[in-house]
Amino acid sequence: MKHLFYFIALIGAVCLTACSSDDDNNDGAIEAVTNATATPFIGSVKLKFKVPTSANFYYTLITYKDSEGNVKHYKAGIDEIDSLSGYCQTTIGGFTDTDSHDFELQAATLHGNLSKAVTVSAAPMSGKEAKNYVLGTVTVTPGDESALLKWTNESGVGVMIIASYSDIDGNTVTEKIDASVSAQATLTNLKPNTPTNISVKAQNKDDQSETETKVFTVTATQNADDTIYPDIDYFTFNTGGVNQETITQPNKHNPYEYEIRTTGGDPFCPTFGLKKPKAGTVFKMRYKATKDFVMEFFWCDFGGGAAGGRSTTVEVKAADKWTTFTHDYGAAMQQHHWAGKVGDFIRMDMGNFADNVINVRNMHWE
Repeated sequence: MKHLFYFIALIGAVCLTACSSDDDNNDGAIEAVTNATATPFIGSVKLKFKVPTSANFYYTLITYKDSEGNVKHYKAGIDEIDSLSGYCQTTIGGFTDTDSHDFELQAATLHGNLSKAVTVSAAPMSGKEAKNYVLGTVTVTPGDESALLKWTNESGVGVMIIASYSDIDGNTVTEKIDASVSAQATLTNLKPNTPTNISVKAQNKDDQSETETKVFTVTATQNADDTIYPDIDYFTFNTGGVNQETITQPNKHNPYEYEIRTTGGDPFCPTFGLKKPKAGTVFKMRYKATKDFVMEFFWCDFGGGAAGGRSTTVEVKAADKWTTFTHDYGAAMQQHHWAGKVGDFIRMDMGNFADNVINVRNMHWE
């Protein structure tokens, strides 16, 4: 009898545990979405609906068929919901037909419980209009020796933007830019302080059809730190002492601009000596770099060279556009007894690894 009692108690405990486990994995029912609408768009359909206010709401499952009749599922997450209105707006793209499509919307909980389905329908517009739609969203704004081209494409249809303009040397530059999603691109090497006409057209990827050309006129600016002043003693590299890096001068309009490509673990090059006493203790340059690096200055006197223990390191962050860098080396100059007289120079070590591309211009003391 005692064994029978223990057996019954064990069975009861197992049942209670199982029920408890089911409760942990079941976060209850969820209400359906409301006020759902479907609006035709280029190669796609825009859906808008209000999601449940329940605390256990997690996402909305959207079920539909693509242009080939394949069943597709898309989960519209909470990141697509407007926090003020409670409405979710999302675009279902990739359609190549203009037939009506049904979209079944089901609110879902964290554990996947689904609400009653709400169905809306709409026919996507022809994707051929994508090129005109994208071109109509294009804006072009001036930047430092550049122009920023922005566009919107929420259709899911593949589009290319073709932009043509004259660069600072008068050469015609044509940029082909993938505009299949909303983004932006920078057009570089424009002549500053001079109006530049930028011709823009859009092209559908599928049939290569193009829009008419739209012309934007912008006047690129010039950063004050990019201006060359005749009274400043700018650094120049003595490439006879270069090590594990290549140095070129790609900009014929600026004799103080260099492109440095590191090729080993100890890339460095000395500068030529100062033509006049240093103007101050603050080093300034404009730069771009593909990776972070540690810049090390070896303090060299006229007629001398780099010596161990007589150097200063500073971290320089990666930058994908021209950026002004400054650092006050006053304390380091005192520590290492570097006076910055005529003929004194520095050896610039640009990191400790290969495959970094560093552009510098207008390096000087101030």
